[in-house]
Amino acid sequence: TRGDFDLLEAGNDFAGEGILAFYEPETKRVTVKGAGELGVSVKATLVHELTHALQDQHFDLQRWLAELPPTEDGALARAAVAEGDAMAAMLAYVLVPTGISLDDLPGVGELLRRNAGATGAAFPTFDRAPKALQRLLLFPYVEGADFVLASRERGGWEAVDRLYREPPGSTEQILHPERYWETFDAPRSLRPPEPAPGEAELTSGSWGEFGVALVLEAALGDSTLAREAARDWDGDRYALWRAGDGARIFRWSLVWDTPAAAERFAETYARATVTRFPGSARFVTGEGRFEFEHADRTLALTWSGDRVEIFERDAR
Repeated sequence: TRGDFDLLEAGNDFAGEGILAFYEPETKRVTVKGAGELGVSVKATLVHELTHALQDQHFDLQRWLAELPPTEDGALARAAVAEGDAMAAMLAYVLVPTGISLDDLPGVGELLRRNAGATGAAFPTFDRAPKALQRLLLFPYVEGADFVLASRERGGWEAVDRLYREPPGSTEQILHPERYWETFDAPRSLRPPEPAPGEAELTSGSWGEFGVALVLEAALGDSTLAREAARDWDGDRYALWRAGDGARIFRWSLVWDTPAAAERFAETYARATVTRFPGSARFVTGEGRFEFEHADRTLALTWSGDRVEIFERDAR
């Protein structure tokens, strides 16, 4: 729960207000909600879901999804391929009566994002959701469509097919297609942070470039600054533990393309921390170090070379 927004309740509401049709790889069936004549929206959604059926026919979608990488970042990147491909097919269908092709439509992701922002009346639960959650839910469809269409520009639909045989491994590659097609900039592997004696792990993983930007944007309310601070991400691992006294301990290790990028992120994260916890606080800054003490949170942030280490502890 965040304020008056209940995430568990919202999950059910999202399904109720957003799904017009769906494909089930287990049964190989497409289900359309409701009855009667198929309207334009339902037909477009049906094209989207039939594309998933074709993905399954040619690339065994159930197996492909079962091979999801073990981090949120990798899983989100793979989802962006499947949903972005289906969005591209749906857009191509919608554009047929207009005589416009996908090649004539630059900035598809931005167009989809604006359209999603204007659907508050039709999707009230989505409209009430925190902006960071909205961005996360839209990523596979919006940024995924941009990535798939950028791939199509490089080699037609054959290039899109390659994405299933050699899936991108991070949201960094989705956001920057050249880092998939030209350099295949795979994330650097980091060891997970080690717990202290008496700490019980609650969760761990990797947020990737997109997740890092979301964390910063949620605190600062500035998407441009957040994306700039996250753009040279090269790998991260985080872990959340419960200490013996009940406090939550958060450790986050990040690596960057350059020392300058590491410092830029560290300074932005320090600023975000001060913004998240307003009021009386004590903080100390120094060469490569930022310490913050607040009634609700203590934090130690260090950076050296291309690495950043974050330690946070909340009040019990």
